[in-house]
Amino acid sequence: NVFGFVAGAISLTCLVFSICRTQLPSNKIKVLENLLDETQSLFHSRVEEGYLPQERLKVYIDRRLDSLRDQACGLQSQAYSATTSAQDYRQLFTGLSWAIGRVCFDVREVRAQVIV
Repeated sequence: NVFGFVAGAISLTCLVFSICRTQLPSNKIKVLENLLDETQSLFHSRVEEGYLPQERLKVYIDRRLDSLRDQACGLQSQAYSATTSAQDYRQLFTGLSWAIGRVCFDVREVRAQVIV
């Protein structure tokens, strides 16, 4: 019975750490960078192909992407300032991962506008 409890506690601890690991700022910032690059590339290809003929929409999306890239640069410098795992976890618990996730959400919204 004690063995089962200890094994369960160890398994639960490993599960929590693996879930937290995917949410670490150092991992999430890479997702954001890729998402921004992909959205920027998609935007330029859609403009070149003539799928975004409205000038106001092109200007709006271009400005929005510039703004999101600026936000990402600030978050990137914070995320990459962590040199140890302890600092990375501290940034997770102080909200940096949430901020990165929010910018990811905004980039996905812009990408949806580009596609539609």
